[in-house]
Amino acid sequence: MLKTNVSFSALESGEVTLPTGMITVGGLLRFLGQQKNFALINPDSGKLATYFEILLNDKDIWFYPTGLDTSLSNGDSIHINLIPIGGG
Repeated sequence: MLKTNVSFSALESGEVTLPTGMITVGGLLRFLGQQKNFALINPDSGKLATYFEILLNDKDIWFYPTGLDTSLSNGDSIHINLIPIGGG
């Protein structure tokens, strides 16, 4: 299940079917970014955009040793949160 505070046209039910071979958290984020024409992962550095928080099964992705390369399994829960930034 995918939950997010960002609108993705690819999401109607909260479930996403990934193209074959795209079985990692990073692959999911790249796929969703393509749907919105918006990079969730910096294409030059391969790092997550600093204004996003990713939770896999309610645990921050950086607690997983493989980070964005962590494999996804059927039934995993992903939360993509846009971290609001304020200004003065």
